Amino acid sequence: MQHWVKILFGATFGWIFTAILALPLLTSLIYPREYDKLIPAVFIIGVSRLSKE
Repeated sequence: MQHWVKILFGATFGWIFTAILALPLLTSLIYPREYDKLIPAVFIIGVSRLSKE
């Protein structure tokens, strides 16, 4: 009985927990709106580092 409870709750809740954690990552890959902010920020930081030299 203990073996079946471990398989049922361990596997089921483990997959559910993984899916819940992976959902924001998948949506960001499908609809990458953060790149609108990330790419200009990286470009500005790179230019500022080059201008300090």
